Amino acid sequence: MDVVSTMKHMMEYFIPEDSNSCDSVHHKTIRQLAVEPLGTPEDVEFTKEEILAVLEKFDPSKAPGEDGLTSEIFLRIFKLFPTFFTKIYNECLRKEHFPKHWKSSIIIPIVKPDEEGGKEVTKYRSISLINVGGKFLEKLLIDRINHHAFSNSLLNENQYGFFRQKSTVDAALAAKGFILENLEKKKCVVMVSLVVKGAIDAAWWPSILSNLRDLRCPKNLYALSLNYFSRRVATLHTNTQAVRRIVTTGCCQGSSIGPGFWNMLYNTLLNLNSQVTLK
Repeated sequence: MDVVSTMKHMMEYFIPEDSNSCDSVHHKTIRQLAVEPLGTPEDVEFTKEEILAVLEKFDPSKAPGEDGLTSEIFLRIFKLFPTFFTKIYNECLRKEHFPKHWKSSIIIPIVKPDEEGGKEVTKYRSISLINVGGKFLEKLLIDRINHHAFSNSLLNENQYGFFRQKSTVDAALAAKGFILENLEKKKCVVMVSLVVKGAIDAAWWPSILSNLRDLRCPKNLYALSLNYFSRRVATLHTNTQAVRRIVTTGCCQGSSIGPGFWNMLYNTLLNLNSQVTLK
């Protein structure tokens, strides 16, 4: 297999394709509903203080995207032109538009631990280098969506991943408490552990948007999210070759928005009635 063919194979593995050829009636309905306008109130504009707080949290040592601009450069620009900088991001919100330049990413393959000698493409995991301007807009967007969800108590309390002040330790303690309580009542407890392979990479965009609709997301935040899920591209480089692929599903590993959108997607599962009665 030549270099280009190998790179294409890697990109197919890193970036699965969302095909509608096998859609059920349910899936078709979700796709159609996702592009419909939402009739909820709009969220307010971004403030200078909000933008500065987000910018200061970015690590200046992190590698930039393909435009080469770092978060340190963005922070300096903001301090020189705070009103102009804020205006740019508020125009994105007002026009419900995520700029095309900020939708491209560079894929960096990383060999998984203990798989250095493998020959299959599965020995790699990918990290995406995203233009900081887009990564910053992602963070502003998901922070607003999270604020809406948390302030209205819309997310299931049994969600522990990607939540502030929650961790796997809290999840383990909750499971321990449930087990002990039921054992004391002489009940049988069965635990099933599931691993969702490529969860964020394969997160289905219409389903994420469907969950945002269910959470009554402010309509301008919803529309900006919808635009975020369009015309996305990713590129894998070598010294002499480059392979570009259209992205149709999932969120970039290393994005600011991926974990938050995953929580919105997973919330529906946690809300299912999981009580089972054994006879």
